Order: sequence, then C-alpha cells, then structure tokens
Amino acid sequence: MSYLEQMRYGIIKAFIFFLFTSLICVFFSKEIFEIVSIPLNDIKSNGSPLIAIGVTSPLLIPLKVAFCVSFLLTLPIILFQIWVFISPALYKNEKIFFCLIFTFIVVLFYGGFLFSFLIVMPQIIYFIGYISPDIININTDVERYFSFIYSLSLCLSLCFQVPVIMMLLAWFNQSILIHFKKFRSYVFVACFIIAMLLTPPDVLTQILIGLPLYLLYELGLLLSLIIFKLKKNVGEIN
Repeated sequence: MSYLEQMRYGIIKAFIFFLFTSLICVFFSKEIFEIVSIPLNDIKSNGSPLIAIGVTSPLLIPLKVAFCVSFLLTLPIILFQIWVFISPALYKNEKIFFCLIFTFIVVLFYGGFLFSFLIVMPQIIYFIGYISPDIININTDVERYFSFIYSLSLCLSLCFQVPVIMMLLAWFNQSILIHFKKFRSYVFVACFIIAMLLTPPDVLTQILIGLPLYLLYELGLLLSLIIFKLKKNVGEIN
C-alpha cells in the first residue's frame, strides 16, 4: 500500500469515527449541553440563566456543542492515524520520541480543557456573580455563552501544549535548552499577563491560570532535559 493510499484510508477511518461519535453526541445533545451549562448554576438570574436571542439558537448551539465533544473524542484517533502514516519513515529512537509527543498532545489537550471547564470557568462566573449588584439578574445569551466557553477552553488547551513545543524544539535544536533556562523569569511574567488577558480582574482566577501555565513551562524544561540526555545517549551508542 502506498503512502497516499494509507493516508487516505487513515482520513476515512478518522472521519467515520467522527461521524459515529457525532451521531451519539447529537442524540444526547440536550444532556451534554446541560452538563456544559453547570458552571452557571450559582449565577444570579431571573429563572434560567440562559436565554436565546436568535430563533435557531436553541437548536444549533446544542448541536455545535455535540460536534465539539465529538471532535474531542476523535482527537486520539486522528493523531493515531498520523502516527501510522509517519512511523514507517522513522528510526527506532524517533518512533519512541514521537509516540511520547502524540501521547502528551492528547493528555495535555484534555487536561487544558478539563482545567478550563472545571476550575477556571466556574471561578470566573462566580466572581462575576459575586461583584455584580444584587439588583442585576444575569441572563446570558446561549450563543455568547457557548462562544465564551469555547474560546476559553481552546486557548487554555493550546497553552497546555507548551511542554510539547519545548520537547520538539529541544529534539531538533539541543542548544535551545540554554535559552529555556535563561528566559524563566520572562516566561513567569508572560504567564500572568496571559492570565490577566483571559480572565476578569480577579487575583485568585489569575493565579489559577498563571501558576499552572508557568508550571507547564517547568515541566517542558524537565522533559526537554530528559529528551536531551536520551538523544545524547543514543548518539554515543551509535
């Protein structure tokens, strides 16, 4: 089987899995959306905390949420198909490295999503409800709420890929480890600037985002050092 045929079959398999999970998620779209709206339970509202301004929003937004969940479920399959495609062209040590890379991508992406949904988002909503005057009832448009949680979760899930990026850079350019150590203080400040941009003016929420981001940088530095030593040992053996 040629590489192009293998890639085509891989794309087809991933697409079929996506369709299969999409059908299941669409069937349970109401239940999934109720789970997504859990962070709004403690917010002050007159009746339901969510309203629909658009005529089609009550139908389309739960479907969008269902498709997003389906993509999250399909992500490991997509990465596995990429791995199957590129693995024949890799040496043994490269196969081990990229297998670790794909594993970290999935684990950190899910970790960023869960961290956003279970910790950061409830804290942001609680802070907004706490500082708002009692006379104000917060009723959010369902489309804007979905856009908010989608943007925040995606941003944090991508930020959680910092160790993966650092490992890749260390694999292809080992001298960059010196720069990783040198820029620690700058990265620490940058993490809290990112936290400030992503969250309301709440110190606790900014710490909840900024500190884990910096710890991810330290994790990436540690993993990069391990990658450096492994590659160096393999080079000495060869």
